[in-house]
Amino acid sequence: MHKLLPNLLIFLFLLHTTKTIASSTSDTIPGKIEFISPVEIPISLAGNFGELRPGHFHAGLDIRTQGREGLKIRSIYKGYVSRIAVSLYGYGKVVYVTHPNGYTSVYAHLSRFNDELENFIKNEQYRSKNFEVELYPEAGQFKLNQGDRVGWSGNTGGSGGPHLHFEIRNTLSEKPINPLHFNFKVTDNIAPTLKHLTIYPLNENSSIDHNDLQKTYKLSKSGNTYYLNGGIVPIVKGKIGFGIEAMDKVNNSPFSNGVYSIELLKDNQRVYYHVMDSIGFDKTRYINAHMDYHQKVKNRKKVQRSYLLEGNKLDIYKDLVNNGQLFFVDSSTHNLEYRVMDFYGNTSTLKFKVKSNQLEHHVMVKKESVQTLKYGEPNYFENDNLRINIPASCLYEDTPLYLKEEKAIGRCVTPRYHVNRLSDPLQDYIDLSINVNSIPENQRSKLVIVSLNAKSGILAAEGGGVDSNWISVKTRSFGPYTVMKDTIPPRVKNTIAINGQSFNENQKITFSVKDDISGLGRYEAFVDEEWHLIEYQKNKSKAFLKLDRVQKTGSKHDLRVEFTDKVGNKTIERYYFFY
Repeated sequence: MHKLLPNLLIFLFLLHTTKTIASSTSDTIPGKIEFISPVEIPISLAGNFGELRPGHFHAGLDIRTQGREGLKIRSIYKGYVSRIAVSLYGYGKVVYVTHPNGYTSVYAHLSRFNDELENFIKNEQYRSKNFEVELYPEAGQFKLNQGDRVGWSGNTGGSGGPHLHFEIRNTLSEKPINPLHFNFKVTDNIAPTLKHLTIYPLNENSSIDHNDLQKTYKLSKSGNTYYLNGGIVPIVKGKIGFGIEAMDKVNNSPFSNGVYSIELLKDNQRVYYHVMDSIGFDKTRYINAHMDYHQKVKNRKKVQRSYLLEGNKLDIYKDLVNNGQLFFVDSSTHNLEYRVMDFYGNTSTLKFKVKSNQLEHHVMVKKESVQTLKYGEPNYFENDNLRINIPASCLYEDTPLYLKEEKAIGRCVTPRYHVNRLSDPLQDYIDLSINVNSIPENQRSKLVIVSLNAKSGILAAEGGGVDSNWISVKTRSFGPYTVMKDTIPPRVKNTIAINGQSFNENQKITFSVKDDISGLGRYEAFVDEEWHLIEYQKNKSKAFLKLDRVQKTGSKHDLRVEFTDKVGNKTIERYYFFY
């Protein structure tokens, strides 16, 4: 009996632990949770959970802050700060609070942290001599009660205007959960708006209205019910997919949001359904397969497919019939209905008919005969000037390979290389290399691979490193690329008078900073030759020096600021002030 007791205790402990972990990792809808709002004003949304964004689904709520910064942001429940970060991109200044009920709340784009966290993060910035930092405090090091200040609202990182980006995640899985499930008060009695219907032929034997091209239809409405303009009945044949463009609004906000669920019925049977309850960060980029990426890039239409591409690994779908790919092989008329709903149950429907005609002879649109990039396989291309390596994880379906070389223009130092089209999506990084043998070796440190838009304007500086006459970069976008030489240092301008001026501890010395191609890499200040932190807001092209750690003597201080871009071009400015 005594020999069995330790084993029994271990078994009971493991059983309890397993149950605890299972409940903590569940991403199902929460029960009664007593969270409060993260803001002290009524919640008005600029963006909601699951909204369609470039390369990802929105992972939380964008809460409006009355068009200004500096509102109190408070902890929605008791807990401790488990992570804190400062970044030029993404969330900017952000705090993660872990709660004892299995959830973590996230507060992003802050202008500053509460005093304790601000001092903690600044100590690390001065220790590392770097503005961008990320820290994971010990559990319980920074405890918060419900309602305690986390920080002040702001507009940092990738923000496009003052607001709070707010998330709730499962603590163990880190998977974001739709915060509206936690009973935050949002007024919404507005049904979604349906914009367009698109019908897709899914193989060479399929057609829509007598040809093998996809077709988009305009809609008209009566109340919250929509119809195809003019009562059109599309003629379809074979394997067919459908897609719909829809958006939603909430009361007291001018912003367009995403919808909560989309359901498609064929002859009163559900054939497709998705719902925005929870989306993992490891899956979010599959939005490029969920949406019609070609329409997004070419026409700015956000059409959501109601069928799955082969490479779509999202887990938001339910009750799919043949992955939403429908067969029309009879000579009947079929009733189809979309039901599009927001989180609060406001619903819009689209009712339409299609005529199936298996005997139809359709026009085959002539297409170029080109090499095909195969889904699920590595693809590689190389010639004298270009190398492209596309890993097996990159494509969502078989994709035609389109390559074109055009002469250099403007500041290009190599030809412009079209590597497929901007409207062809990628899930993962490809390796792109361009031959720079014609560029003198002493100039190659200034070279940058640049992605271009359709008009050959700079879309983004991709970077790149040179090795054996090739400059290489990893990128997640197809489109035109070239190489440019960046020899121009950052342009720096003080936005207030500095020389001879007196400052106090509440003032900032602010600079406007812009760089030519490669982007700002390093920025730092030296007051009386001692290093001091410069904060940089990339989305505003502003940098500023706070004087809180400058020795206050009431006398003259010498200031030197240095701004260096990503290929080493440097601007140095010198000033003096009194403090």
